[in-house]
Amino acid sequence: MLYFIFLSLYYYLPRAILVRTTNVIDSLINARQSIALGLSLIFVGVYLLQYVAKRFKKVNLSLLLMSYYGVYVIGAIVTFIVIGFK
Repeated sequence: MLYFIFLSLYYYLPRAILVRTTNVIDSLINARQSIALGLSLIFVGVYLLQYVAKRFKKVNLSLLLMSYYGVYVIGAIVTFIVIGFK
């Protein structure tokens, strides 16, 4: 899991920044890299939530479940916002 997070950040984050600043590549690749950036943010958020759940045993389960699905919703919103700005 951690390997995929670092792999996605290593490959897609510099490309997304480069595409954001130069506008060389067409809009299809821009959208694909924005989706990859949003997915990497989702994976980082899920990993952090799992770490918090393992670290602190006495966590309210409904709050953790809502935040777990909230990470997916926030990642999807961020992905669509980034696609909209491109």
